Amino acid sequence: MYDCTAYLPQIVDLLLTRVGFDEVTWSCIEVIRKMKGHFEPVIARKYIRKLLAEIQLPLNEKDLVATHANRLEAADRIMCGYFNQIARTYWAKWNKSEQPITDVSKPT
Repeated sequence: MYDCTAYLPQIVDLLLTRVGFDEVTWSCIEVIRKMKGHFEPVIARKYIRKLLAEIQLPLNEKDLVATHANRLEAADRIMCGYFNQIARTYWAKWNKSEQPITDVSKPT
């Protein structure tokens, strides 16, 4: 399957134009779910903020709830991938600097 991580800005911008829940919205969220990363930190944070921003459109209650839910789902998926990426980087650096563990079961 093709990884669409490089198209995160375009996909989020498309999702931000949608109101309520439809096939395009579902497709955008599915593409975001399948992104494997590497997320550029500045871009990931920028589009998470856009998704979590207050909705300025005058919407009825049903569409407002659905639109918020869709945007929260997309932001959650991006955050999950981005934070896992940060954790992997941190632990990779930690493990490189770690000293070898001595075997404590053998008497010295």
